[in-house]
Amino acid sequence: MRVEGLVTQPEPAAIVSTTVPTLERAMKRLRELGLISTGYRSLIIRDLPALSAVAEDPEGALGR
Repeated sequence: MRVEGLVTQPEPAAIVSTTVPTLERAMKRLRELGLISTGYRSLIIRDLPALSAVAEDPEGALGR
């Protein structure tokens, strides 16, 4: 699934009440896990079921 025309990082960080560096770390980890790919204002979801599992248990899946 490809999502294009995304907003800049400060906007989603503000929506979820976090900082840009925290958002960047989370996105980096999701890329490392092979769940997403990112490009200029685009996001490719590579494994939607696994990404859903991360949403259910982010600390376990992201290794926090």
